[in-house]
Amino acid sequence: HGITTGVPTGRLQPRQPAYPGLTEQEGRVLEILIRSGAESAKAIAEEVGLPPSDLEPILERLTQLAYVSRKGTRHQVVARPSSS
Repeated sequence: HGITTGVPTGRLQPRQPAYPGLTEQEGRVLEILIRSGAESAKAIAEEVGLPPSDLEPILERLTQLAYVSRKGTRHQVVARPSSS
């Protein structure tokens, strides 16, 4: 297929982010919290495969965007963004 054979090939469309406006990692963290309800930063870091130091800015941004709230050591979803 392709230009040398004369058979057209379809173009792959770029994958749309699950949550527009969030990075892939932010979306993954949000998905974990949606599934679990509430988790500690340590548990989230283990599930997403990030060191806690890399997770903190993600949780902070999700909190600033009002998707996540923090109660003690646990984080939970406040609002669920709609997938487009």
